[in-house]
Amino acid sequence: MHMSRQPARFSGWHGGIGITFAESAACMADATELGIDICWGGSQKHRWDRFLGIAQYIYLGCTVDGISLKDPQGRFDFSALVDKEAAASQAAEAWLTATFGVKGLSRYVKAAYFPNSYGDVVGTYDLNSVNELVQAIVSRLLDQIGQDGARQGGVALDNAGKIPAPFLNYLRDSLHKKGFGVAANGCPEALADRLDIFGHERFLFFVGYARQMRAQGFKGIFVEFPIRHLSPGEMEQYLKAKLFNEIVFFGYTDDPYGNDAANVGNSFYHHRPDVYNHHRGVLRRLLPVSRSLVEAG
Repeated sequence: MHMSRQPARFSGWHGGIGITFAESAACMADATELGIDICWGGSQKHRWDRFLGIAQYIYLGCTVDGISLKDPQGRFDFSALVDKEAAASQAAEAWLTATFGVKGLSRYVKAAYFPNSYGDVVGTYDLNSVNELVQAIVSRLLDQIGQDGARQGGVALDNAGKIPAPFLNYLRDSLHKKGFGVAANGCPEALADRLDIFGHERFLFFVGYARQMRAQGFKGIFVEFPIRHLSPGEMEQYLKAKLFNEIVFFGYTDDPYGNDAANVGNSFYHHRPDVYNHHRGVLRRLLPVSRSLVEAG
């Protein structure tokens, strides 16, 4: 077993496991026995996880999505415009103004009309400098994280494979000053040393790769989002091979790219007691060892 040193203090990891998109203490019976340390995508609105010491990471998509021409909250409606590209731009401006309270932020966004399951607008943010949009995003995230007196957790970046250094540096520095961390699902390897949690979907972090990245300056933890549920025997072998090398299991889904979003949701780890109840015995036996090693550094 290899533990080089205690992980970066901003990660919130104490030797346990993580889950995605849930307030674990509200969704899973006796979450403490499952050894959950981190919740990826936590809303910070529920206090149960905070009371149990589970670090919540607010989800932040690094691309423009989730904006509709007709806002579900009734704040704007551009669906009647014939020019859908113009409608997409106006919807982006209206959504940004309503979300951040600052006008003119759409000049930092490349928006296009593309209806999908998340909305009608897709695009990219200009994150190449510490501009007004970047400042507004980080300021709002800090406000969200501070709700209900959160003491650990931070921001979880999704679709971050091309995230630029200026934004990542600004976000990291702003969060670290408050005692919070940065997680990313995908990230340019050259920037990984800015992260407290480095994750990937469908990509396994082999032990040799993890050691190589640490030699290059990465001081956080690696997390994996398995795309299928593990049997108890598979979970035991996984933890022995990965967890003791600071590669952390995150319960996710067995079909993250399915065609039906509702069915995908039903396969999340926290929706599958038939799976995680079978993991309890393994976690109860191995996590105390893992946590003792982390405590010892």
